[in-house]
Amino acid sequence: MVLLNLLVLGAGLAAAHPGHDGTAEMRERAAYMATLEKSDLVHCASKLASRGEMQRTVERRREMLRHLRQKRGLDPDAPHLRPRQVTAGPLAKTHKSDLKIPGLGLSSGFDVDWALLGQNKTTILSPEVTEGPYYIAGEFIRRDIREKEPGVALHLDVQIIDMKSCTPVPGIAVDLWHANSSGVYSGIGGFGNGNAADTSNLQNKALRGIQVSDKQGAVVFQTVMPGHYMGRTNHVHVMTQLNVTINPNNTISGGRVAHVGQLYFDQALLDAVSAIPPYSTNKNQRMLNAQDFLVQQGSAGGSDPVVEYVLLGNTLADGIFAWSNFGIDASANRRVMAAATCGADGCKAAPNPFGALGDALGALFGGFFGKGGPPKGPKGQGGPKGMNPQGMAPPAPPAL
Repeated sequence: MVLLNLLVLGAGLAAAHPGHDGTAEMRERAAYMATLEKSDLVHCASKLASRGEMQRTVERRREMLRHLRQKRGLDPDAPHLRPRQVTAGPLAKTHKSDLKIPGLGLSSGFDVDWALLGQNKTTILSPEVTEGPYYIAGEFIRRDIREKEPGVALHLDVQIIDMKSCTPVPGIAVDLWHANSSGVYSGIGGFGNGNAADTSNLQNKALRGIQVSDKQGAVVFQTVMPGHYMGRTNHVHVMTQLNVTINPNNTISGGRVAHVGQLYFDQALLDAVSAIPPYSTNKNQRMLNAQDFLVQQGSAGGSDPVVEYVLLGNTLADGIFAWSNFGIDASANRRVMAAATCGADGCKAAPNPFGALGDALGALFGGFFGKGGPPKGPKGQGGPKGMNPQGMAPPAPPAL
């Protein structure tokens, strides 16, 4: 009877999320969100304004955008983002505009436009969520996490604000990871994540990395747009850790986790990305933002976990510059579980908590309980295997 119950449970878990219990993740997140006193930074707007924090954010992001465009031979003063008014919820509004803002300068009398490369005062949010099944401990500090992964270039700027003091958080480690264009995570082996037979993926580090925030509480990652996989829309995981030690090998240790979140993208942008290679070869069934329960939870109560963005040029081929501000409870201490840990002797997967029984159930249901065989497609054919993230050695961080 116990085995039967486990089998039934295993079927439900495997269906919810490849390699993870998606339903449990949603329940856990809902329970955690209920404990938060405040999930946005609206109350910080006046303080950030009076101290000039938002102006500095606008200036910094404007100069970064100009640099990225000039580096590609593009017009550095091409159209920027225009402030948007949220009236029908974040998922119903675009986070991109082609309207040019004239007279943007950096003089002492610069009148800050709060949404122009900064953030709309009504949508500065804290998208808390669980870490999911693909978090790896021991990643390298680096800005460029692409290695050899193909895809639409994404330059992602994230600013961390203390929700209680309304001040940027310098020196905080920001850990970022996401799936590749085929919906496969590096560093994870076994059933439910690309080719189950490819054990070398455990040592891959593509699309994973850590940055330590500057005095403005900001970090920038150079990556590619994430792909989708069964049961989830395209998303990026972000985790913040306070009081870490930077090791000689360019990793971090110690500290405590204050925030775990996921960032999302406009559906229109995802539709355009999915139509071009290599994303168009992703055979996993797409899930729209409006169908993803975690997105719905993240946007509840006026919260907005969708990044603002602008195209660097006229097409996706030129790349995307995106940004997000979110608040953290700097006194929080989150407990997270790593699927694997990387060290001097390579990366090692965490032991299966269900032991031999889990491995047996994994052969039937996959992922959560253990390592199973390849997924089955229509009429018993092998399902899509995806393309494993490539590359091993961490490259030296190049100039952005």
